[in-house]
Amino acid sequence: MKYVSLLITAMVFLLSFNIGRADVSVSSSYGMALSSDEVKALFEQIRFQGEESHAIQDFVIEQPFRTQLQNISLSGNYAAGLVSGASLLEFGLNAKMSSLVLRVGKISTDAVINKIVGGINVQVFLKGYCENVEIRSTSDSQMTARVNVATGEQGLVPALSSIEVGALSDWSIDMGQCHGPLGYDKALAAEIRNLLSDKTEIQKLVTNPILLKLQAVAQSLNAKIFTPQTMDLAAFARVQFQPEALQLMGANGPFMVSGTVTAHLKATESKSYLVEDSAFAEKISAQKGTGIYLSQKWIMQSIHKAQSLKLLNHSFSSSSVASLKSLFSSRLFQFFLWPDLMNFARNVLFMFEMRLQKLDKLAVVGLNDGALWYDVQGSGSVFTQAPKKSSYFHYGDFTSSLKSRVWVKMHKGAAVVGAHD
Repeated sequence: MKYVSLLITAMVFLLSFNIGRADVSVSSSYGMALSSDEVKALFEQIRFQGEESHAIQDFVIEQPFRTQLQNISLSGNYAAGLVSGASLLEFGLNAKMSSLVLRVGKISTDAVINKIVGGINVQVFLKGYCENVEIRSTSDSQMTARVNVATGEQGLVPALSSIEVGALSDWSIDMGQCHGPLGYDKALAAEIRNLLSDKTEIQKLVTNPILLKLQAVAQSLNAKIFTPQTMDLAAFARVQFQPEALQLMGANGPFMVSGTVTAHLKATESKSYLVEDSAFAEKISAQKGTGIYLSQKWIMQSIHKAQSLKLLNHSFSSSSVASLKSLFSSRLFQFFLWPDLMNFARNVLFMFEMRLQKLDKLAVVGLNDGALWYDVQGSGSVFTQAPKKSSYFHYGDFTSSLKSRVWVKMHKGAAVVGAHD
């Protein structure tokens, strides 16, 4: 009967998942493709600005006498952005730094200086230190660089190269509290000014804070990309996506997030199944469009496993489905569609239990308007009970072939499933 076929079609896709306790798992590989344009646009939207502060490794000034700088920090205002480069994983960085403040906890000298005085070689032992030295920029500094992004199990990993520092700032120097021979603080201040007029040295100072900021942005994106996602399917099942790696598929993309997808099925047993699908791995490497790609073998095995666990059943009454409610209330419809119903009172309540018996085919047709379409073929049965006085009796079982086109679409974090007969 036509209505039975429609009911069975509806049944299969009423089984869209809601969370439950899971004991049997079926796992396989999956892929999520991001187009190169989307990823490029994502990077180009990266902007960071505001005040930053970073600790800098201790270092030594060799001239005019060997001096150590300790407990160093650099703070200031940074504004930077990325622009597309020559390839999908290459970007240009333009950064402006202003109000830079270099604080040095201690500058200390413990050196032996050899001098010739009146033709005599004299050794001078020089000891001194300055504490709480503060060096401030009085104008902006510019920096450009190339950002190369690597992909892999670590996600997005940025690296800086081709770094160029533009016009250098002027600096004001407060030497803090100094202890040492006369003129020690002035000699140190002069050498610090000389150091800060060297673009190579300034590059060393500002590169690490910029790179740390880029790495922080990449880590934030990686956290989103590699966060496991769980999609509720039915009271008996849920699907979990575990991202594991990110790579560029070919010179022009797309970017592919690969990982493991697992269907968790509620059962009295505890078992795990791994679906190997080499054909799926080949197919996914050729995908160009944005979307989530799943192994058809995994889908079929998950459904078959749910079927073997007797999870693919759905019970309902004749009054809970609009088309059935119309049928049971209309003698005219009953006469043409189900004549035996005329032997029962109008609006009588029948009870149904739908069972998927066999799924022969589940194949992807294509992607349209954000929905993934499948061709489905299989067979099912409907266990039917009719009322008799104060109880019910087994009215009969209906069987029907299932042939339909089904769509699945994500909406507000949930799977929406529909069918077109």
